[in-house]
Amino acid sequence: MPRQDGSVQFLLIRSEPASCDVAERALRLHNPGARVAVFDADPRSPGVAGLRPRSHERFGGLRWADFALGLGANEASWAVLPWTLEKLVAAGVLDSGQPIGVMDDDFWVGGPLDSLFVSPSHLVARPAHVDGVPWGGFLHGLVVVPGSLGWAGWWKDRALEDVRSEEPSSVWWQLPQDSVALADPELLVSSNGPIPALMRGDDDTSDGRRPRLVQFPGFDPRRPWLAIDQEHGMERGLPQVFRGVVEEYAADLLAAGWQPPHSPQQVMPGLRATPELRAWYRSVLAASGSADLPPNPYAVGEVGGFLDLLGSRGEHSGLNVQVDLLLESREDLAQAFPSARWKDRVPFQRWMWSHGLSEGAVSLAVLPDPPLAEVEFRLPGVGNRPFGVNLVGYLGAELGLGVAARRLRAALDAAGIPNTTVSYDRTSSNIRDGEVAGGEAPYHFNLLLITPDQLPLFVQDAGPEFLRDHHNIGLWYWESDVMAPQQVAALDLVDEIWVATDYLTRAFSGHGRRVTVVPSPLVFEQPAVGAADRGRLGLDDRFTYLFSFDFLSEPERKNAIGLAEAYRRAFPEPGDTVLIIKSINGRIFPESLEHLRWETADRADVVVRDELLSAEDRLGLVAAADCYVSLHRSEGLGLTMAEAMALGTPVIATAYSGNLDFMPEGSALLVPATEVEVGPGHYYPPEGHWADPDLDAAAEMMRRVKADPALRLDLAAAGRLALEPFGYEQVGGIALLALLEAWDRTRG
Repeated sequence: MPRQDGSVQFLLIRSEPASCDVAERALRLHNPGARVAVFDADPRSPGVAGLRPRSHERFGGLRWADFALGLGANEASWAVLPWTLEKLVAAGVLDSGQPIGVMDDDFWVGGPLDSLFVSPSHLVARPAHVDGVPWGGFLHGLVVVPGSLGWAGWWKDRALEDVRSEEPSSVWWQLPQDSVALADPELLVSSNGPIPALMRGDDDTSDGRRPRLVQFPGFDPRRPWLAIDQEHGMERGLPQVFRGVVEEYAADLLAAGWQPPHSPQQVMPGLRATPELRAWYRSVLAASGSADLPPNPYAVGEVGGFLDLLGSRGEHSGLNVQVDLLLESREDLAQAFPSARWKDRVPFQRWMWSHGLSEGAVSLAVLPDPPLAEVEFRLPGVGNRPFGVNLVGYLGAELGLGVAARRLRAALDAAGIPNTTVSYDRTSSNIRDGEVAGGEAPYHFNLLLITPDQLPLFVQDAGPEFLRDHHNIGLWYWESDVMAPQQVAALDLVDEIWVATDYLTRAFSGHGRRVTVVPSPLVFEQPAVGAADRGRLGLDDRFTYLFSFDFLSEPERKNAIGLAEAYRRAFPEPGDTVLIIKSINGRIFPESLEHLRWETADRADVVVRDELLSAEDRLGLVAAADCYVSLHRSEGLGLTMAEAMALGTPVIATAYSGNLDFMPEGSALLVPATEVEVGPGHYYPPEGHWADPDLDAAAEMMRRVKADPALRLDLAAAGRLALEPFGYEQVGGIALLALLEAWDRTRG
């Protein structure tokens, strides 16, 4: 129980300075007279004088460095808790006669915490299930311990077992049976766990009361919409019930100078403390005695010995222990190089010396010897081959580039241009050697519809002879007016470049290669959609605005949040309209998806649907919508807008970039925009440009298209008419002229 003067005492586990400062100030504010001590959990930080263990300091025969590497710094802080409290009590920093509240620094404190101290003689913690009896142990991060420290021996034994165990049991989650479970729902809340009914406000017995203690594990105040689910290793959206607390907490952290903490996975450059590495080190500890502890990178003077240990022969790979651990922790690598010990050894070593180093996945200090350098090649002149096209691309993929390749082949066929296809399956998500199907290239022209950064990989997979004695044309897309460095590097592999829109000539011109505009065919299936299909497709009787995009494209470029703001300005209060933001691949980018949901949560008439539909239903949704809106910042082409125009759905779009090639005035409502620099922090070069659309103008157009049925009919008719020059025959004719000109030029 609290002391008679009403004060209490706490030990904060300090993992991030600003978080700890905010938590300490809040503890003192809401608990006047409280004693607060701080234990520094990061073995690499300068720490707080007197309250951070030295790397060689012993706890039951093991060093602090052993706990920190074997369990992780935060877990290690909890493991050595009894030794720490004994030290602090002996020094008079904390009172041995009173319970001590121990908590991580990732808690938001919003009120007095005296009700934590419900037992002077038993361990007290939060149950894993907040609306019922404890089940599966206790939640991590908070425990109240008796000041008498009679429990310390049991805790020490379990901690020493854990640091040598293949699977640590997390002693502080599975407390003794006589431990006390907290019953106060205002103290049981975690941003990534269950929410007490009294907080949810979702039934007649709930009052939606404000919590006094909320844990935010892994919280980043720059991304307040995201919770880190540490138990399952994933990110997910924060419950909206926390919105007020979250915004307050984020502001406090930023005001305190919050900085992104050291990555808990990074021990040293190129060496991550993955679960596999921690388990390996615990096994090494288990095989050693207290007199012959293994070298540890957290211990002064032992980095070299630790690297020697990692560099010893690995049983699985035949290379070294670091390589074994890498293959064990990376399922994608294990699948890509299943015979890393034998036939895949050279490709795997090549990956480690290139991608592995750039990703920070391997340490240069213990890398195996590099594979022999490949022989460089040069492209000789064009040989004597017949007129025609070898079309190379992701022809079997459902990517946008796969669709573009198949459409282009139809245009070549329509123009009677001899052609054959070479399908390539290594995409940006496939790190393994690509498969080249139908690799014969009999014709004069290689038309390479492969992203520039992937083109060197294609040459590696197909062999340099594939480009030899051909006229090589890169058919490239991009969403900026400036090429990225990896694209510039691919220029040496092509003789000229084709682009689909005038906008793209800005990026690819000026680099010593001829750039020719050959449009993409804009021909689409017409889905059979009737009034009865609206409900099946998730639409109701409200006037529906639709936008669709793929999270694999940079979400900020697609500007769905800007669209939601324009809709909010157009219709300040919910009524007879709805905005559907249809996306795919949000599960791959949960941070971006949850950011979008966070920014639109205040409006029930803004619906975010992240789902994969069949091709027919996807087009059906576009056809059934009343208006398609794209407030993009840039588009190389703008295929979804062309789909809407072809289906007779009125379009509102940014008056910028590739869509203007098929979107003349009158075929859509064009939103004025200001060209601005992209700036740092994006996929595109910071010195490039994109658009800042006028959201007020967009809002006015959204109101206008809803109010004027005649305008909608005019836009539908004009949109279809604008696409007529982009049929297969027309595009095939443009391609034929470009090829004949290149044939005469290259054949003398």
